Amino acid sequence: MNLTGNVLDSQVCSVQAILDLRAQNATTTRQQGIDFSASYAAPTTSLGDFMLSGTATYILLSKQTPIQGLPEVDTLGLINTVVSNSPVRWKGRAGVDWRKGVVSAGMNVNYIGSYYNNAPITILGVRQSPSTVPAWKTLDVHIGLDLDRQNSVSALKGLRLSMILDNVTNKNPPIVLSTIGVGGFDSGAFDGNNADPYGRRLTVALTKAF
Repeated sequence: MNLTGNVLDSQVCSVQAILDLRAQNATTTRQQGIDFSASYAAPTTSLGDFMLSGTATYILLSKQTPIQGLPEVDTLGLINTVVSNSPVRWKGRAGVDWRKGVVSAGMNVNYIGSYYNNAPITILGVRQSPSTVPAWKTLDVHIGLDLDRQNSVSALKGLRLSMILDNVTNKNPPIVLSTIGVGGFDSGAFDGNNADPYGRRLTVALTKAF
């Protein structure tokens, strides 16, 4: 029986059911958390200017009601699935920046806390045990050169050369063997919601402000 398609006027009386296959915003999410943000400037006469900064998010509660009338489900610290958006409890980024004259540089540490893989894969008919996905920490560095600060040529005004190196240590994301790779958001043996597989990346950019 064909469950989708158009119904002719002559067939209207024979319709027994209507299936609405459109995506529905039926889930209700209730979340509580704390956001941290701090910075400290430390200018010096001979060494240049330093800036310390940090941001972090700590989720206290995250619950979902899949459909109105059903009880709430605790989703905090679980792996994301097709039907649930489960946040990691801890996420943060901290760094130090330095500038002296036309040169600037800095580094940042990124942190994604551990969470629980409660949707493990099945191997040869045996469902694997749920497991904890370890925290993932990476280091980024950047260097910049303001070209207009060392030259009075008007064409160089607002011109900046920068180099960004992400994941300096080329740290692999945690291995996550989960069923969400089949028809879900991800594929492979990592969780693309909380990590990426690209490893160390170098970006060189030349920008100009007008």
